[in-house]
Amino acid sequence: MNIESRKTPLQKIIKVIVFCVLTGYSMNLTGQWFWQNPYPTGTELNNISFINENIGWAVGFDGTIIHTTDGGQNWKIQFFDPSYILYDVCFIDQFKGWVSGTTSNKGPGTVFVTNDGGFTWNAQSCGTNFPLYAIHFIDENTGWAGGGELLFTNDGGNSWTVGHPYNFPYIIMDLVFHDANIGWACGTYGYIINTEDGGQNWNILPSGIDESLFSIYFTDSVYGWVVGENGIIHNSINGGQSWETQNSNTEDNLNGVFFTDQNNGWCVGSNGTIISSENGGVLWTNQESGIDVKLNGIQFFNQQYGVCVGGLGATCITENGGLTWNSSFSGISQSLKGIDFIDNTNGWAVGYDGTILKSSTSGYEWTAMDGITDKSLWDVFFVDQQYGWIVGDQGAIFHSYDGGNNWIDYSIDEVYTLIKTFFVNNNTGWVVGFDNIVLKTNNGGSSWINQGNFTDENLTSVFFNDENTGWI
Repeated sequence: MNIESRKTPLQKIIKVIVFCVLTGYSMNLTGQWFWQNPYPTGTELNNISFINENIGWAVGFDGTIIHTTDGGQNWKIQFFDPSYILYDVCFIDQFKGWVSGTTSNKGPGTVFVTNDGGFTWNAQSCGTNFPLYAIHFIDENTGWAGGGELLFTNDGGNSWTVGHPYNFPYIIMDLVFHDANIGWACGTYGYIINTEDGGQNWNILPSGIDESLFSIYFTDSVYGWVVGENGIIHNSINGGQSWETQNSNTEDNLNGVFFTDQNNGWCVGSNGTIISSENGGVLWTNQESGIDVKLNGIQFFNQQYGVCVGGLGATCITENGGLTWNSSFSGISQSLKGIDFIDNTNGWAVGYDGTILKSSTSGYEWTAMDGITDKSLWDVFFVDQQYGWIVGDQGAIFHSYDGGNNWIDYSIDEVYTLIKTFFVNNNTGWVVGFDNIVLKTNNGGSSWINQGNFTDENLTSVFFNDENTGWI
C-alpha cells in the first residue's frame, strides 16, 4: 500500500493543526475550532456567574466563555479567542451580562457585553491600559470594573469613567457591591477599600496584612469576608471598618469566597482546596474536591447546591453543601504528543504516562486504552484501520494489527528516546529519535535495523514516499 494515497498534503496539514488543538496550542481561529479534550475546555477558568441554580457562565484564559443550563452538569463554549484573557463575569439576568479581562499579552483592559445570553458578544471601550480582574453590575446600567484602575459606568458600559485614579501601589483583584452606593474592593499588598457614594470616592480600610487578597464577599452591608495568599481569611462584622483574622487551617492560596448567609460559607484555592464553615468562619473544615488543580471561583444557590471552577477547565458541583463534590471536568489531563487520523472519522492520540486514546467520532469522543505501558509516548501512525505503531521513551515500540484494541510490545533498548515513526505499508517502516537513532523494519516491527550514525543531531521527523525515497 502506498501511503501517499492516504495522506495528501492537505491531510498532513490538517494532522498538524488538529495536534495543536489537542495539546493546547492556541491559534486565533475563533469560530472554526471546537475544543475536544479536555471537555468542555482545557483552559483555566477564572470565575463564574449564575443567575439561578441552572443557568450560569464561566470565563477563563484563551478568551473562553462557557455556558450551562443545567446547573453545571453540562457546558457549551460560547466564545473562544486566544488573543484575550477573561478574569471575571457578571450577569444580571438570563440575557444581559459582561466579562472583563485583558489581551493575551496582559495589555489594555477589555470588557465585552452580551444582550442575548452569550450567543453574541460585543467589545466595549473602557479606556484603561491595565488588565481588569473584576467586574460587577447591580442593574443593566450601573456597574464597576477593577484592575489597575477602578472604572464606573451608568449606561451599561457604553462609556466608562475612572472612579479611582491609578495613584496607589496595588491592583484590584475583586470587588462587590451591596447596592448602588455601598461597595468594597480588595487587592494586592493586603489592601481593602470601600465606597459609600457609588465609587466616586474610596476609603482605605485597615486589614493588618501584607499578603495579596484575591476575593471579597459581603452578604449584606455589614457581614463580609476576604481571602488571599497563604490561606488568609479575614472577617468583618461592621461593613469593613475593622477586620479579624480567621484560621483557615490551610496554607494554600485561597482564590474565591462565597457565603449564603452570615453563617454558611465556602472558600476555594490552590491544589483543589475547598473549605467550609457553618458558623461565619469561626471554624473552617476541609472538604474533598477530588481534584488537585487550582480552583478560582465558587458560587452557591442555597446551602446545598454549589459550583466551583478552576485549572484545566475543571468544574465541580455539590448537591449536599460540599460533603461530596463531583467534577464535571472530563477528558485526559496528560499532555498529548502524537495524533494520527486515517480518515475523517477514525483516529488515535498518544502522550505522557502511557496515554493511548482512540476515537471513531472525528475526535468528539475518545476512549482510553489502559494498561499498555506507563512510558511516555511520542507518536502514533496507522497505515489503515487495523495496522498501527506507537513509539516513545525508553525504547518503546508497540504494534497493533486490530485497530488498537491489542498491542504487541516490540520495544528496544531503554536508552533510546523514539520520537517519530512512519510506515509505507504493513511491513516497511522507520523510527527516528534522539542521539542519531534511525531504525528500519521490513517485518512490521518484530525486528529493526539501525541505520543511524550519519549526524550528531536529534532526529524528530520522518517521511517516506515509498520504500526507497524519504526524508528525516
